[in-house]
Amino acid sequence: MIEHLLSLALKQAQAAEVLTDDGEAQSAEFENNELKYVTTHQHRGVGLRVIRDGRLGFSSTTDMEAIDAMVAAALESAEFGEKARFALPGPSDYPSVKTFDPAVPALTIDQAVQMGKEAIARILQAYPDVKCTGGIQKASGTARLVNSSGLDVSTEATEFGYFIEAFRLMGESFLWSGDGNSSQQLRAELGPCTERIVKFIRDSEHEVALPTGPYTVVFSTRAAHVLLDCLLQAVNGKMVFKGVSPLAGKIGQKVLGEAFTMLDDPTVDFADGSEPCDGEGLPAQAMPLFEKGVLRNYFLDLQTAGLLGMKPTGNANRSYASQPSPGSSNIVISGGDMPYNDMLKRGKIVLVERLLGAGQSNTLAGEFSGNIDLGFLIERGEVVGRVKNCMIAGNVYELLSRVGAVSRETEWHGSLCTPAFLFEEMPIASRQS
Repeated sequence: MIEHLLSLALKQAQAAEVLTDDGEAQSAEFENNELKYVTTHQHRGVGLRVIRDGRLGFSSTTDMEAIDAMVAAALESAEFGEKARFALPGPSDYPSVKTFDPAVPALTIDQAVQMGKEAIARILQAYPDVKCTGGIQKASGTARLVNSSGLDVSTEATEFGYFIEAFRLMGESFLWSGDGNSSQQLRAELGPCTERIVKFIRDSEHEVALPTGPYTVVFSTRAAHVLLDCLLQAVNGKMVFKGVSPLAGKIGQKVLGEAFTMLDDPTVDFADGSEPCDGEGLPAQAMPLFEKGVLRNYFLDLQTAGLLGMKPTGNANRSYASQPSPGSSNIVISGGDMPYNDMLKRGKIVLVERLLGAGQSNTLAGEFSGNIDLGFLIERGEVVGRVKNCMIAGNVYELLSRVGAVSRETEWHGSLCTPAFLFEEMPIASRQS
């Protein structure tokens, strides 16, 4: 089929590229402490990108009987497409990256259901009045990318993920706590997940009135993504090309504090975003984004690199149903020198575990604000209680230029590996004041 597609497209186009994706996903979903449903989903799709008379065309389908129509649609769309600023890459050597764990497809849906039931039972044993929802998901599939420059690469990958959420009514207060993770490898032990949820509930039993004012604030590894989301937008080549990124034209300049180093690394075995090549067939490579506060690279796919007059970085993200666009794989933040437990002993600390609504600010400018949906007041390393009705705001560039401490330990959350961050004198507004 792929060879037939290329042959048809190249009758009118000067270059063509085909991406196919076949796979199956299964999930077990829970609600109100009980199994709600089990689903199985199979998918098969194909996408075609062409360069015809110097312009890009694209089409996709899940109907394998409509291949000729899809080719015609891709060729017709090129008439109005963007000018191509690149040539399709040829074959290359790819790094060895583990993306397929045979234990994932071997896991039966009955076993997944049992995992979810046992996790919920452990929470209910500690707090019988809690209502839990959650899910266990697994998937496996194969993607194949072929183009008219001779490239032909296939990737077989698995996915495994889980989440558990616990809801509890505490007088007039409502508590939501949850945890989960995902990777390309089977991680069937949910004990640490349920232990964290039980600890969140226990630490929330006493609530603390927090007056408005400046506080020493720690963003846990679960909350650190709020700080990083702004940076990931700013280093996206599309935002740079559009002129809306505050980091445009600043490669080689120090824009953050020396304590901050961040990589994009698709070569970590079994991590969520790992792959031997990007969505256009360029070899995967670990790439520094910030080194001790100095901006080193942007996310670039072939087209965006061509528009900016730069070299592509192998950061093309795509599915069979979409054209490539620049994005991250796995984001890895370097740990610091301070043990996390020591970080929590530095006097009076507000520990932020989850923010609500943080993406509603001017994130391109690095600004964020949100309600502390789950946070705790800690004094000399001991939890005093849960803080409520508090809002926190700041500017990521300003904060990461004056980091008080970075934890030695790092944790993986999906495709993000990050330490915790401590900041001195962050303003917190409270309805208690």
